[in-house]
Amino acid sequence: MTRRRLIPALFIILAIAGIGRYGYADNTREIEIVNIGVRLIAPTPKPTLPRTRADKRNATRAIQIKARVYFQGKWIVTPQYARTSLRTGNRFAGPAIVTDYSSTTVVPPGWQVEVDAHENLLLTRKRKSRKS
Repeated sequence: MTRRRLIPALFIILAIAGIGRYGYADNTREIEIVNIGVRLIAPTPKPTLPRTRADKRNATRAIQIKARVYFQGKWIVTPQYARTSLRTGNRFAGPAIVTDYSSTTVVPPGWQVEVDAHENLLLTRKRKSRKS
């Protein structure tokens, strides 16, 4: 669309919007655009996320305290892990609590945690063994 066509079309669109919002439009006054937004979709390169190397030590060094926590109708002594002390490759089973400055993750009994290469906590439910 050329500029000569775009400007009149813009005035018409704004007049219609003004009538819809305020019930009138004054075509004798100048129009001032105070704010305009643009939404764009464009291809971008896939980001590379930092990966950390696996730590051979187990997660017990990340335990801060052990406390009694109520799970499934009973009190269970439960370790509380410091999130900042967990490293890639650390694994532990629930029940557990993982604390951070901005979050708390509760790991119920029957679940396990693994810290992945991006230091995410991956929680999976343990499979129950079948008895023959």
